[in-house]
Amino acid sequence: MTPEVIEEIIRLYVVDQKSTHVIARIFDTSHTTIRRILKANGVKMRSHVDAALPQVRYNTCVMCGKTFRACNTGEMRKLSRKCCSDTCFRELMRNIQLNNQNLNWKGGHSQGHYQRIRRETKEEICEWCGKIGCRLDTHHKDRNKANNSLDNIMVLCVSCHAYLHYIEDERGLNGRK
Repeated sequence: MTPEVIEEIIRLYVVDQKSTHVIARIFDTSHTTIRRILKANGVKMRSHVDAALPQVRYNTCVMCGKTFRACNTGEMRKLSRKCCSDTCFRELMRNIQLNNQNLNWKGGHSQGHYQRIRRETKEEICEWCGKIGCRLDTHHKDRNKANNSLDNIMVLCVSCHAYLHYIEDERGLNGRK
């Protein structure tokens, strides 16, 4: 390889913090060849932990508010999204059992409660597309599940309900754009 190419490899690794795998794809060679070139030119190689730092995800503990590194391996897998430690996780589970809630509960009543209100007060037809004879959902226009007034409740088929949440939510359907 020419000195210019070697300089570019060193710059990509040291300055731009690119991995040997990414650099190898750029120069159409193997990552071991890139490692060999870097070592031959006296470049200190990063450890696996340092190399992974740009991809690290941090979450906030739902119990204590501490920021922690999300982990996807071993025993910590169950804690990786919600809690920073086993102690916080146990406390969260205790609170959930005491309140008889599930992790994703955001308040309000069960879907069955809203379906009962819908059946007692509204027609069995989607208010957007007019479908009859399909599964119907109850939608709260103001997103407040405690407000069960008739002018706040819409009856929608499943597909219209999903589409409504998709167009209203800036993140897109189920959090995906």
